[in-house]
Amino acid sequence: MRSILQPLISCFFSLVAVAPNAVNAQGAPRGLYGKSVVLNWVNSVVQVGADGRSSNPTIAAQRVAYISSAGRLFVRASRSHVGSGRRRQSDIAPGDTQNRGGEPVQMRFEGGRLVSTVGFIAGAGRAVATFDPLFQSCSLEVIYGKVAGGGMSRKGIDGTVYRIQSITTLSKSCTVQDGNALASN
Repeated sequence: MRSILQPLISCFFSLVAVAPNAVNAQGAPRGLYGKSVVLNWVNSVVQVGADGRSSNPTIAAQRVAYISSAGRLFVRASRSHVGSGRRRQSDIAPGDTQNRGGEPVQMRFEGGRLVSTVGFIAGAGRAVATFDPLFQSCSLEVIYGKVAGGGMSRKGIDGTVYRIQSITTLSKSCTVQDGNALASN
């Protein structure tokens, strides 16, 4: 598995470094113009803080992407601690290369799939939406990768940097909706 994830991480950081428009709809399928794609997943995370204490939060993540009638991609990304009310949210416009927390982000279409990637302090996460031929439904795959020899670390919702020991995706969903779902959120 590590041999598969290491190229993912290297490729991601290469793309972020050279991508002039990290959030764009280049190659967006016409069948998605004027629609929103909503990606949801829930992770169980085992993490260790700088104080050495281990915790196991359940984190809900969401990406709401609106593809305008002009083919421009607008994204709202959020993650929250399930049950605690703590939440981080970023609105990411075409041309943005970082989320509100300063992490490198990229959301774009690759071969008709919508790919969302976020870089951590060490490691990265990637969510890929694959669509049916009529762009009426989609499925979601979520992958996390560690940096060789460095593991994975990320600033938590509370602002603390955690060393992530494991991430397990508990549930995931993907939906396609007519119109701008960002206007109603």
